[in-house]
Amino acid sequence: MAEQDEARPDVVLGAIPSRGDKALYRQARARTIAANARLLATCLTTTDVADRLGIPVERVRKMLRRRELVATKVGGRWLALPAQFEGSSLVPNIAVVARAMPPDLPLLAAANWLSLRHSDLEEADRTVSPLDWLRLGGDPDVAAALARDL
Repeated sequence: MAEQDEARPDVVLGAIPSRGDKALYRQARARTIAANARLLATCLTTTDVADRLGIPVERVRKMLRRRELVATKVGGRWLALPAQFEGSSLVPNIAVVARAMPPDLPLLAAANWLSLRHSDLEEADRTVSPLDWLRLGGDPDVAAALARDL
């Protein structure tokens, strides 16, 4: 994931109107900044991840280097997306999808994509989110192929 620029956390979604409509742009920017701040406040540090998974911090750092976690760097420290965890473990095969995501994808965009239903992911005649797809045992390569297009 992209390192979050603390001065520009609004640059996370493509849904911001053009600056031509200044009022709409300011509202959308404020909503995006607030959403990004809420998300970052819930994220897990490397120590938090190590404690949750019951592994050494060095192993977490290795996972981050290998892009096996959905995470971003803010102010020089890693913050991991909490939605990729189920209790004391990771969502099955999240590493496959995390590695497929563009490295410069903002964390808020990744979080939204992972949690929203995707028309190409169907389980029992209903569309599911990429996270639910993985939880239900869906083929991680299918979700990874979608992630590459982000």
